[in-house]
Amino acid sequence: MSEGRPTSRISGFYKEPVERRVALLAHTLGQPVIVDPSHAAGRRDLIAPLARAALAVGAAGLMIETHDDPARALSDGPQAVPAGEMAALVQTVTGRTPNVD
Repeated sequence: MSEGRPTSRISGFYKEPVERRVALLAHTLGQPVIVDPSHAAGRRDLIAPLARAALAVGAAGLMIETHDDPARALSDGPQAVPAGEMAALVQTVTGRTPNVD
């Protein structure tokens, strides 16, 4: 990477499950890791368990794909959470009530 950021080459890294990659990056490099469980899963029904797993092993945050109408999304519809369901997903994953305006 540029700008003096640490880099690491971990053999077979991208073949590891997402939660193991988070643990390796967060704990080995000491850098915050943001996880996208929607892309890791490729399926909407697996987002919550993958998100909980990522947070449990040290992820600093989550990035989750959402769409007003996933069935009509031009791409990634099967892994997008309907926008109206995001608050419930956040509560399920974190146990916190999101501040939604």
